[in-house]
Amino acid sequence: MKAIFVVTAALAFALSPLMSDGFAGFRPDQFPVPQDDPPVQPAGYAFAIWGLIYLWLLAGGLFGLLKRADSPGWDAMRWPLVASLVVGAA
Repeated sequence: MKAIFVVTAALAFALSPLMSDGFAGFRPDQFPVPQDDPPVQPAGYAFAIWGLIYLWLLAGGLFGLLKRADSPGWDAMRWPLVASLVVGAA
């Protein structure tokens, strides 16, 4: 049953960006010292890593469900993983 929770939480985590307006960063006036022209900005493509993270979480969850459902080694990490995915999805 925990393996099903992992897959469900991974799906919720992966789909959560589609359910929100997204986070475009802070406005310059929201900082204690306004940042009108910050010295460093990450490139947009740097955030593409999240696509791989979502896919890997889903693949790992499905593998755990289909191939390691009764494995005690996998079972030990399931509740902490579910908790972190649910918090991340929220």
